Amino acid sequence: MATEDTTEAKKISRSAVSRLKQERERRAWTQNEVAERIGTTQINISRWENGVTVPSPYYRQRLAELFGKGIQELGLIPESSEGVSTSAGTPGSRTSTPSFPIWNVPYRRNPFFTGREEILAHLSTVFRNSKAVGLTQALSGLGGIGKTQIAVEYAYRYRDHYQAILWITASSREACSADFVMLAALLDLPEQHGQDHDIVIRAVKRWLTTHTHWLLMLDNVDDLEMIVDFLPIHSTGDVLLTTRLQALGTIAQSVEVEKMGLDEGMEFLLRRTKVISPGASLDHATKKSRAQAAEIVVALDGLPLALDQAGAYIEETRCGLAQYLNLYGTRRKELLLRRGRFPIDHPDSVAATWSLSFQQVEQESLAAADLLRLFAFLSPEAIPEEIITLGAAELGPPLGAAASDPLKVDNIIELLLRYSLMRRTSEVKSLSIHRLVQAVLRDGMDRDMQRLWAERVIRAVNHAFPDVELQTWEVCQRCLPHVQMCATYIEEYALAFPEAARLFNEAALYLVAHARYQQAEQLLLKALAVRQQILGAEHPDTARTLNDLGALYQDQGKYQEAEPLLQEALAIRQRMLGGEHPDVAQTLYNLASLYRAQGTYVEAEPFYLRALHIREMALEIDHPLVAQSYYGLAKLYYSQEKYQQAEKFCKQALRIQEQRLGGNHPMIASTLNMLAKIYQGQNKLDQAKEMNVHALRIRESTSGADHPHVAVIVNSLVEIYHAEGRYGEAQPLIARSLRIHEQALGSEHPYIAYSLSNRAENFFLQGDYVQAESYYKKALAIREQHLGFNHPHTASTYDNLAKFYSVLERYEEAESFYRKALSIYERAFGIDHPTVVSMLEQYATLLKKLKREGEACELEARIQEIRGR
Repeated sequence: MATEDTTEAKKISRSAVSRLKQERERRAWTQNEVAERIGTTQINISRWENGVTVPSPYYRQRLAELFGKGIQELGLIPESSEGVSTSAGTPGSRTSTPSFPIWNVPYRRNPFFTGREEILAHLSTVFRNSKAVGLTQALSGLGGIGKTQIAVEYAYRYRDHYQAILWITASSREACSADFVMLAALLDLPEQHGQDHDIVIRAVKRWLTTHTHWLLMLDNVDDLEMIVDFLPIHSTGDVLLTTRLQALGTIAQSVEVEKMGLDEGMEFLLRRTKVISPGASLDHATKKSRAQAAEIVVALDGLPLALDQAGAYIEETRCGLAQYLNLYGTRRKELLLRRGRFPIDHPDSVAATWSLSFQQVEQESLAAADLLRLFAFLSPEAIPEEIITLGAAELGPPLGAAASDPLKVDNIIELLLRYSLMRRTSEVKSLSIHRLVQAVLRDGMDRDMQRLWAERVIRAVNHAFPDVELQTWEVCQRCLPHVQMCATYIEEYALAFPEAARLFNEAALYLVAHARYQQAEQLLLKALAVRQQILGAEHPDTARTLNDLGALYQDQGKYQEAEPLLQEALAIRQRMLGGEHPDVAQTLYNLASLYRAQGTYVEAEPFYLRALHIREMALEIDHPLVAQSYYGLAKLYYSQEKYQQAEKFCKQALRIQEQRLGGNHPMIASTLNMLAKIYQGQNKLDQAKEMNVHALRIRESTSGADHPHVAVIVNSLVEIYHAEGRYGEAQPLIARSLRIHEQALGSEHPYIAYSLSNRAENFFLQGDYVQAESYYKKALAIREQHLGFNHPHTASTYDNLAKFYSVLERYEEAESFYRKALSIYERAFGIDHPTVVSMLEQYATLLKKLKREGEACELEARIQEIRGR
């Protein structure tokens, strides 16, 4: 901090030395006490009192305020004397730049200053550009974001480019006027002793107009109209503002100051805590220190003032990074209030800085203050404006009355933008707020007030969250981070009401559609707990959540957990809604799908048929839910290798879906994939491939390239490529399906076995038997564990291993797997099913190779008997 001015030492009245000491001693203050009161050091006070150096203009003003005396009374006004240059007072050369500019920056250079290089470079480029002369730049951003520090660093870094660097505190007209009067003295203008401040200010403006190579810095601008009165009309130098304002009109070009990035914040914190020296890079810190620093930066959301506070606390208490993290988790409010003993440029803590802003906002608009409270309980980034407008009825009288009027909402937001307490992205109609602003707002509320706003937020987000359909997915995604924030308040504030359950249930359905199963499960469990608590175990809404949770567990391959939930949902729905209600049909359909997935096809069919009957009676014949039932039956009959029946139902489903859902819906992709499998089972490979390519295009465009259903389609294409002998082309598809399934479902889901089995088959077909055996066994282990030893898919792997060992002439092992596969297929399909007959033929061939001709003949006779029926 520039606290002293040696070039003016001869110009200050000698009596100032004794006056400063007299005023201090009259109050029985020590030099340390004076230093702390004006934000400097005891050494500087001692130097000033002994005439070694003199205070800079900033500290002259601070001393005058402290002692309640005028600057002249303290003898702090410079006097003209020989040997001191007065070139600042007259228009001189505009080309030469002195080595030491006229200077009154009131802050020392921050030895811990880190990053912000893009902003500094931008300012330098603009100010050096001759075409941009007179273009005022403004560092704009939230209080505590580091605007003043950037301005100070710019002044020090580029001081050699200027003849004068002049600093003005511009928080009010009075402060600005006082500093301009001090500039008159600093510039040694003839008007400096004038009693009329307007005349003195005009003299300073005239000097600015008639000189070049100067930088005028106005710090903490809150009133643009006021600042215009102090700026020269025709600027021949550079002007830099720092301000919370975001709308600057034609007065200045805004340079947005953002929070620090992770690496930048870590580097600053480690320097500030002296873990690494100033100027050192992150590489000089230990891995442990870097990890702890990263956690603190994330917790404080990259706010420089907060990081400086944290650094000061760690340095002053020697608590260390890890202990600070622990304390912040439990004592956040107190830490955000604590500034530290020697602030570099910002005397107030984070909490104090923003609390004043909050008070000013509330004085101007109760609705704006309530909007801040609303935002304190939402996710800080990308807050959809529709939460305000659609949730207006839930937001209380001041905000609710304004929220339904777009013009009033704009006025509220404009006020908050003025303080940089939020940001607005008009292109996507969203707002954002700093995480620590939220923390300070919430810490300023008592428990009852927090609970009130947590409930209001949940209700407002519920209004904004639509029913889940393909057309509403974008809105659902916009609201999702805020739903997840709302979910944390259920336990925190012991909240339970129907709107919360509805919100969590709908959001879970959106997550299921995007294969984000773990997040969906958490929300459904919360929805279930709320509905059971407030609606009871027998309510239809409770049954709905049970149904959705059961369907989710089925998608996750948790079949044992899914069945009791679906059975309970079915029982409730039948009792409360009657046996012919569409909701009953939905649970019947889900149970049928579960039984099909478990390989109990005989059990699944009546549930599918009953669901279809209810839907055909209760809904339109071409309703999408009727199409869903056709699709389910098609999957069942495909699993049973009843291809003609499967194809019939699949085409019926596709016709309805294309009519009612359009040509680009995820359900159409699933139906096309099913039709492709049916064609493949009938050896219609070209048609199968065409269906799959179409399905893949739709699924990728609607659900994304990494959805598990994409991997299902990709696996279908792999099987077609294998059938066509295109083994090399199949390999990258197998790798893709494995990656998708592992990322979305984990390494133990039954779908993983599908991909592993295809990889094994690919190695087998190319003669790499070691790898093939390894992957077949991996697939088998998953299927035996998660599907059981009697599932048709498990039997499929037994069959593959039987064929594999037959090729390797390991006949005894092959026989064991044939027996297992046959036993399962006979139970699942019946003894006269074509798949069973085909396997009997393979088994008979194996027995002949084992020289067991009698048994082989018995099998062949059995095959002939089946075919003769």
